Amino acid sequence: MKIMDAQISARCSEGQADNRVYHLALKPSLYRDTLTALAESGSLDESSGTRRVVIEKPFGTDYKSARELNSLVHSLLSEDQVFRIDHYLGKDRTLFRTSWCFVLRIRFSSRSGTGITSTMSR
Repeated sequence: MKIMDAQISARCSEGQADNRVYHLALKPSLYRDTLTALAESGSLDESSGTRRVVIEKPFGTDYKSARELNSLVHSLLSEDQVFRIDHYLGKDRTLFRTSWCFVLRIRFSSRSGTGITSTMSR
């Protein structure tokens, strides 16, 4: 995680905010380790820009595990940093937004010096 964090930070321009969104669409068993690794690497620190975490359901395997994961989330992040979505409800909107970002990026790439500096998928 520290290597990924350093690579993302290196891609930000001098004086530009280093805002990040981590979109987690994982098996319930992986949320604890992933969130803990993000926190321990400093990737959730908002000193150089905003940090948001999108968590897709399923969030836990039952009520007890969901409450445990929610406690972990609250210990690592403030509530305004967390977005919980149901991937079935968000799928169409995400695909629409992604396609428009692609279109706008091509159309206005020569006119603007701002935008998404990098994306990483693992």
